[in-house]
Amino acid sequence: MDQKAADFIREQLTSISWDDITEKHLYALHYGYSVAECLWMRDGSQISLDETRGGIRVRNRRRFRFDADYNLRLITWGDQMTGEVMPDRKFWTFSVGADHHDDPYGKGLGYWLYWLTYFKRNDMRVWLRYLEKFSQPTVAVEYPAGMPANEQDKLLKAAHSVLNASAVKIPQGAGLSFLEAARSGTADYQALWDTCNAGISKVILSETMTLDSGSSRSQAEVHQTVVQSVIKGDADLICQSFNCSVVRWLIDWNFPGAAYPTVWRKTEQPGDLKTQADRDRILFDMGFIPSANYIQETYGDGFAPPSADTPSALNGAQLDSILKIVDAIETKNLTTDVGQELIMLVVPTVSSDIAVRIANAPSAAPTNGSAPPSTLPLEK
Repeated sequence: MDQKAADFIREQLTSISWDDITEKHLYALHYGYSVAECLWMRDGSQISLDETRGGIRVRNRRRFRFDADYNLRLITWGDQMTGEVMPDRKFWTFSVGADHHDDPYGKGLGYWLYWLTYFKRNDMRVWLRYLEKFSQPTVAVEYPAGMPANEQDKLLKAAHSVLNASAVKIPQGAGLSFLEAARSGTADYQALWDTCNAGISKVILSETMTLDSGSSRSQAEVHQTVVQSVIKGDADLICQSFNCSVVRWLIDWNFPGAAYPTVWRKTEQPGDLKTQADRDRILFDMGFIPSANYIQETYGDGFAPPSADTPSALNGAQLDSILKIVDAIETKNLTTDVGQELIMLVVPTVSSDIAVRIANAPSAAPTNGSAPPSTLPLEK
């Protein structure tokens, strides 16, 4: 039943857009919480996610509220203040960032990014005004006292056209001049911009050197490990939330009493297979035999365990043990029967006929120091 439950959850995930759902649900990291609606259907005698309607739909978080008992409520036209209580096991809520369990809304990255983003935007606004002043000076208009207001407006209109027109006409006695901004040194707009960007990167990624230019490769690699830790942490958070809600609901309905399967997203980067294979070879020579599951998880599909009829090579520890047993039989320290039993213990896959041939090999070998015959069973 446990295996059937796990297979059922696997089928549910493959029938829906799991990556798209988790991508939208992970915006809870920015806003503090997210709400997704589970669309159920009956599939024969089972209750499953309705794949024809998407299975799980992430809804607009602004449409929901939590009451004092942490019940989820939906804001409707009939109740726009407190909202209507939603049924149990219908919505999958995901909350992050709060430093206690009494805040169902969480505290997203947007809380920490607010002032950095605010200063960055205002810095850009003032910076652009600064560049405008220095690249295009202000036109000053001088007019004689007593000039009528309509003539002043015409003169101001002529001043505006100075910036775009190659020639203008002004009344006699009036003058135009340019007011240029005078400043020594450099403005710190770039420094503030870079500081805000670095702060935003640290809030979101917990590091900066994978984005900034000028970092060394060693520094970037160290910071990349920090990014991978953040990615794994975010993936574990949403998978744990899914396991404690949707997975349990489906198993309770369809496989009551079965163990709850768990869903985890593998975020680790693939390692160097050659280094892994060299390490596995050393362990194999020491006598450790890898399982079929380990081979498949490490090296992928395409490998099958050897059958009973398939001859397998001896590892270094087994071969060394057999040679010592044969030497002990030859020196009369072991009887042939005992040696045969030991060989079968060292190599469980060897047949009794082969073990007898190996145990009797010393008595069949020539004693005049010549090379052993080519039919010695050790070669096989």
